[in-house]
Amino acid sequence: MEEATKLYSQVQEETALVYPSYEKSMGRFIAAYDKFRQILDQNAEISEHSPIGERVDFVKSFQELNKSFEALVTYNEYNDEIESSERLSDQVKILEGYVGLYNTLKGSLVADEPDDPDVDFSG
Repeated sequence: MEEATKLYSQVQEETALVYPSYEKSMGRFIAAYDKFRQILDQNAEISEHSPIGERVDFVKSFQELNKSFEALVTYNEYNDEIESSERLSDQVKILEGYVGLYNTLKGSLVADEPDDPDVDFSG
């Protein structure tokens, strides 16, 4: 992981690499999860036929949640916490449960707005 970080960040010295603490990464995940839940609560019936703004909000929020989760699982502390925390386990299951809808909505946005420079669906 350190070699990849050096390569992609163009940092040559290992001492220049700074990773957030597990607590900071968990905080990012919780904030992203809370925002995602708000979007779900506001758009309970979201589909590929929903207004474009709702779909964009869902896709961006899901991407942030997924990125924060991917960062979180790189810590050893995550393994201990996922086994002992029912809340974290439930949050991960919700994330996993929306992968299909995310892909559907992302696909519908690419089809509807293929050249929109303000929307990045690569994440």
